Amino acid sequence: MRDNVRVGNNVLVQGGLSVGPAGALIGGDAAVEGDLGVLGGLVRPRRRAASGCRAADAGNRCHAGAVGAVAHRAAADPSRRLTATSVDARILRLPSVHGAPASWHGQALLCCDRGMMKTVNQQVKPPAAQFHRQVIGEVELIALSDGGINYPAAMIFGNVPPEGATRYDLPGRQLFLPYTLLLIRRGRSLTLCDVGAGDLGNPGDQAFPGLDHRTSRTNLLVPSLLAAGIDPGEINIVLITHAHPDHVGGMLDAEDRLVFPNAHYTIAQREWDYWMAADPATAGAAALRGHLEQLIATARKALDAIAGRVTLVQGDEEVAPGIRLESTPGHTLGHMMVTIAAGGQTVYNISDLVVHPLFIEHPQWAPAIDMDAGQADAVRRRFFARAAAENALVFGHHLGPFPNLGRIVQWGDAWQWQPT
Repeated sequence: MRDNVRVGNNVLVQGGLSVGPAGALIGGDAAVEGDLGVLGGLVRPRRRAASGCRAADAGNRCHAGAVGAVAHRAAADPSRRLTATSVDARILRLPSVHGAPASWHGQALLCCDRGMMKTVNQQVKPPAAQFHRQVIGEVELIALSDGGINYPAAMIFGNVPPEGATRYDLPGRQLFLPYTLLLIRRGRSLTLCDVGAGDLGNPGDQAFPGLDHRTSRTNLLVPSLLAAGIDPGEINIVLITHAHPDHVGGMLDAEDRLVFPNAHYTIAQREWDYWMAADPATAGAAALRGHLEQLIATARKALDAIAGRVTLVQGDEEVAPGIRLESTPGHTLGHMMVTIAAGGQTVYNISDLVVHPLFIEHPQWAPAIDMDAGQADAVRRRFFARAAAENALVFGHHLGPFPNLGRIVQWGDAWQWQPT
């Protein structure tokens, strides 16, 4: 083995993402000092290290006085790189070590000095089918991977100023965004939020030509469901948060049959009306104008397929016991988030209310893929404040690392994403 990371009394082994007894530090990465423990795939400091960390060789770096740091070596094989940064009395975020495949190595959001986040955009292998269960009271939440696609970096980070791009070391060409869906089990009822991307990323060039799509792969929702022991025919409710291709592209199989044939569907009336009458010339999202014909065709095909089994909701309302749809317009005109009452608390599936953790810390940099940018910004900020005040559990379609569950915490004048 090489390029392992020793963290307190555990060793995270790159490739297998396993956790085991610490051995000799092999491969030249930095060791993290202090007493740390592993919980839910995250390494949480129990106390701040008194002396910072030691670098195993001159090619790595650490920040004295913080919990510790690990930096990637300049290896010829990028699959052997791991990047982490120091934590200022908060949390060291590493890729999930429970159930996440090796392809997620290097995809984590990392917390840096003084609360600043640093993104690491390195998808070294195509994503694989996977699931994660979390029980809260009488509700079981099941996160399901649908894969992900490489996007043009300018589509996501186009509003980040040059100094911000440098500060966060943002990629200039492309960015991998994960697609993860949420299934809610309450008693015998199975409620699925959105139906995934279908073959949108197979190959990725059909969505975003000219990028390196060796790590793009979608249509993993059904394999993830089957891995969790759930047949698509068991799903009885499907909630459509909005009709973008990564949320409705998986409505039909290769023979144009409904993937979830026994489900009843619910979507906002305003979302339905928009896509059924959408005019490419009136698109509000500048970054999506070149893709709008594809967006409209995908949305209409999916919505036409459920026309005889859909409920159109006007606003905030309960759609199943303990499950509500709440209007959060801006990303699309009828975008909805799902609120789930579970174990005396509320869990939020915010779908695409925010598409990257960076925009929780810097809402003003949000990407130009929102149909109404001003409305989206106002809705986001209200929700961030609300979620932080409630210390609520939050699920986001693109908010990795898998299983895309975390909390939004107040951090100075803004907020920050803390995966759980």
